[in-house]
Amino acid sequence: MISPTPTTQIELCQTTRLNIDFSHRLPGLFFDIHCPHDLTDAVNQSSDRAIGVLKMLAGQFIGGVDCRPNDGVMYNVIMTAIREIEDVNSIVNAFSDAAILKEIANVKQEKQNRQA
Repeated sequence: MISPTPTTQIELCQTTRLNIDFSHRLPGLFFDIHCPHDLTDAVNQSSDRAIGVLKMLAGQFIGGVDCRPNDGVMYNVIMTAIREIEDVNSIVNAFSDAAILKEIANVKQEKQNRQA
């Protein structure tokens, strides 16, 4: 059997990669790397959801009545907040990566313009 070349492996990976639409996580946002307002909105939406979930969970520990949810429910609530915080990290990292790639493209373009 012939082993695929690295280029073939990359092409295969690119053609089989899933492009999952996560717009339901951040509805109405179309990210523009040049607009810090988009980054702020995205981070605020995710952090507001995480804070809301954790405040609801914290409320279960206040008061004299023991009506706490079972361990499975509490685990899922905590994991929901964790995923929201991970979303914030992903959003900020994506903006950062896009800014770096944009800067690299600008430097390459300037270099080509000087050579022309």
